[in-house]
Amino acid sequence: MKFRKRTYQYARIYMSLLLFWTTGHNLAQSTIPERKTQPIPFTIFETDNHELSIEDILNSQQDFVPINAISKHSKPSKIYWIKLDLGQELDTLQTQENWFLKTNLPFTHSKLFHSETSGIHYASFGIFDPSATKMNGLYFQGAKFRSTDLIHGRYLYVRIHEIRTTYTISKWKFGYMSAHNYRFYTDFYDAWDIKKFFTIYLFLGTCIILFLMLLVIHLNTRRVEFLFYSLYIFSAAIYLTGPMIPSEAFRGVFYSHGGYWIGSIMQVFINLFYVLFISHYLNAQTAYPKLYKVIRVTVWVLLAIVVFDAFTYFTKNYMTHLRILNFQRIYMTLFALFGIVFLLRKTRDRLALFIIAGSFLYLSGALLFMVLQNRGFMIAGTSLEILIFSLGLAYKIKLEYEAKLQLQEEVSLKEISALRAQMNPHFIFNSLSSIQHLILNNNKIAALQYLSKFGKLTRKVLENSVEAKVSLSDEIRLLNSYLELESLRFDGSFKYHIEVEENLDTEDVEVPLLLIQPFVENAIIHGLLPKKQGEKTLYVSFKKDTEQVICEIDDTGIGRTASQKNNTLAKKGRKSHGMNISEKRLELLSKETSGKKKIEIIDKYDPEGNPAGTKVIIIIQAA
Repeated sequence: MKFRKRTYQYARIYMSLLLFWTTGHNLAQSTIPERKTQPIPFTIFETDNHELSIEDILNSQQDFVPINAISKHSKPSKIYWIKLDLGQELDTLQTQENWFLKTNLPFTHSKLFHSETSGIHYASFGIFDPSATKMNGLYFQGAKFRSTDLIHGRYLYVRIHEIRTTYTISKWKFGYMSAHNYRFYTDFYDAWDIKKFFTIYLFLGTCIILFLMLLVIHLNTRRVEFLFYSLYIFSAAIYLTGPMIPSEAFRGVFYSHGGYWIGSIMQVFINLFYVLFISHYLNAQTAYPKLYKVIRVTVWVLLAIVVFDAFTYFTKNYMTHLRILNFQRIYMTLFALFGIVFLLRKTRDRLALFIIAGSFLYLSGALLFMVLQNRGFMIAGTSLEILIFSLGLAYKIKLEYEAKLQLQEEVSLKEISALRAQMNPHFIFNSLSSIQHLILNNNKIAALQYLSKFGKLTRKVLENSVEAKVSLSDEIRLLNSYLELESLRFDGSFKYHIEVEENLDTEDVEVPLLLIQPFVENAIIHGLLPKKQGEKTLYVSFKKDTEQVICEIDDTGIGRTASQKNNTLAKKGRKSHGMNISEKRLELLSKETSGKKKIEIIDKYDPEGNPAGTKVIIIIQAA
């Protein structure tokens, strides 16, 4: 219980930090005033011709129009030429030599064309352009130009080819800033930057720890739901944080033509591993066959999407690539809604509730990400979903552990019943042998007394044989009846005493039926009866020790060494069959104390070193 409370406390702290920093960086803006750029008015020319050069643009005097005069969204098949008019900024530009062009959006491929004495040159600053230099991990490199580089004394031209998405063109902005102020992008971080770093690293670190932990659990248990969920977390970490990790190496991978596809297709693998996890977590094939059929179809659809999308992307059919991913998002949204409604109506256990809650939070974060284009919402939704699914996995482990314990208990009870079935015939055979012995000796009165007492004892045994265990008080009464029989059988040749500790509640303690009798029989037959002279007494005591009951069987017989010389079976190293059965029953009923011996046999000696009997200590786990 304490562990569970502590787990919930840590989870609440983690989610509070994540939500605070996620919403904080969603609403905050840079606090460094030097990062502000001076906006530049521009016009735009849209074309399907990818072969047009800057010379073609300058010589043909293409019609550049305002942004509201062309299509609303950019298209991967189009090339956009931007004509930046710095005519109103010439006085400002003369104050310094070096300036930087900045855009408000990262474009896939972009080039800044400017004039130099040797002709028109360009500088690449698109995120996929190999020659473009990435900056500090949060911002992309701007394009450097000099105040003397303006074409026709006032213009700069930018060529844009965007293949990753369809931007709203009306939101495009271009601005310039001095080289001095540009340092605040490359050399400094503000509070907004730190919050963004914190969110990324907190989520990524959590994903790495959970991924490794679940993978280790899978390798040890071979449970596929742990494998699929670890792969789900791994895919989510790559998709949501891979391109945002403030590292030059990571950015070089994810902002390349092939690396971008790997990052974007991870959203499909997230959903693929997600549905596979649900299928095995819920045991859908057996528990929810209709849902399982839908899951199977979904798995094949997602695999087909991966193959088809790879073909379209690497054959440069980028618009189809975007449509495939959009179809996948719509399809998985409908699947999630169907799954939530289905499980709400058909749920069979609490496992489904974890799937419902986690799926709802993940779906909410994904939809907010799609609508608002803010990755932070999906990070928050995925974090909540991971937390709930992790608790769901823990809950499933708990249920399976309890079911395993119950099964083991049932198996143990069956084994105990089988052993008890062996025990009763053993006792009855010995008793009948005693009656036979009395009859053969023509001791009819003793035989009749013995037979009467044996009948009563047998009835008590049969009455208690239905249960695996009986109360200690019943066991003591049966033991006392047995000792009366043995005393009658051997003409009172030995004495016996049964003692019970006062603080031991014999009605509250349960023990296996006829557990003590074989040890008592062994003490009488092999210890007391062979003794020719001296006291022949048997002491049986019961006392409580914390959660255990200790039974001691102490005889003043000849001891084990002399008994072995007299007993052919003992010479062969064999134990009493009844004692063997009792030992097995004790092991089955006291597995939690397996580190401690259940039976201990002590040889007693007198001051001269002669054998003085045997003491048997039996430890019984109190029920």
